[in-house]
Amino acid sequence: MSLTSASSVLSNVLSRLDGQDRASLSPLWKNWTEVLGPGLSDLAKPLGHSHTTLIVGADDGMVLNELTYMSPEILDRVNAFFGDRRFDKVKVELLHGKTPLNEIRIDSPDCRIIHTRPPNLRALPETIPEDSLAARAYHKYKALFDRLDTSRKMDLEGARPGSRTETDKEHS
Repeated sequence: MSLTSASSVLSNVLSRLDGQDRASLSPLWKNWTEVLGPGLSDLAKPLGHSHTTLIVGADDGMVLNELTYMSPEILDRVNAFFGDRRFDKVKVELLHGKTPLNEIRIDSPDCRIIHTRPPNLRALPETIPEDSLAARAYHKYKALFDRLDTSRKMDLEGARPGSRTETDKEHS
């Protein structure tokens, strides 16, 4: 019984699942316009692949027909990009609302949390005992907004808490 490294097992599994091809094709989708050129890339939209067949989308039947005739040119340019014969056939199909792979954008969400002070944040109502859990939670909640307000005020004035202003430096 021989030991096989995890990386070789994983590599074997991924290649069977077509995972290696997907990762290696990502640069093609990102550089599609440069690979085909601006004119041709406007007509031929990358949709994917199936083994050694490149799948390209067209907006309408006339473009589909034109791209079918241009398949050898598309193959030459794409294979030249990889430096080997990655594909041996081009299949052209209508887009029908599919999103081309070179147009997929994954934007990171804006994760800034903007806390706004509730308008009715006042002193603790007299009906709540000071030593209760609710009172402690309310005081911490109110203190959070007090700190945020102080921090925002300092930002507007150009100073940070704990930093020395020019006036402080003159008096030291």
